[in-house]
Amino acid sequence: MQTRRNFLQNAAKATLGIAVSGSILQDIASAKATELNAATLKFSQVKLPFSYAALEPNIDALTMEIHYTKHHMAYINAVNEAIVAEAIKETSEEQLLANISKYSPKARNNAGGAWNHNFFWESLSDKASQPSEKLLTMINKSFGSLDKFKEQFAAAATSRFGSGWAWLILDDSGT
Repeated sequence: MQTRRNFLQNAAKATLGIAVSGSILQDIASAKATELNAATLKFSQVKLPFSYAALEPNIDALTMEIHYTKHHMAYINAVNEAIVAEAIKETSEEQLLANISKYSPKARNNAGGAWNHNFFWESLSDKASQPSEKLLTMINKSFGSLDKFKEQFAAAATSRFGSGWAWLILDDSGT
């Protein structure tokens, strides 16, 4: 028989149970939200803008395929692992790279490798071309000649740590 006393005791227990469950669920939801926020940044590989064979005879198809599907993907996977493992809170690749000195060698090296490769793929073209007249004039002015530029560029690339990355970039001033 349900007495008033039993009813009140059971109601109090149920209320306490609901309050505790709600608190536990809130804690779980908060932990999940923190976990999701820590992993919101995710590097991805840009789509290759041409076939693997498009740059032959300069770069053969097998080299392109291995470099794109294995080498570059290794950087993408490793930086994304570091982002989760280190609970990196940056929300963009640019923000992470701007603050890269705060992070582990794994995050630094793989974020750089992932970004450099994306930049590399987007910089290549399957359309053979010579430098524009404007670019050639600037190269001649800065380096003396196209051949001297090629020598200095190759020297810069081969003396760099890692894969020998070097970039020729025109800054906003046009110099």
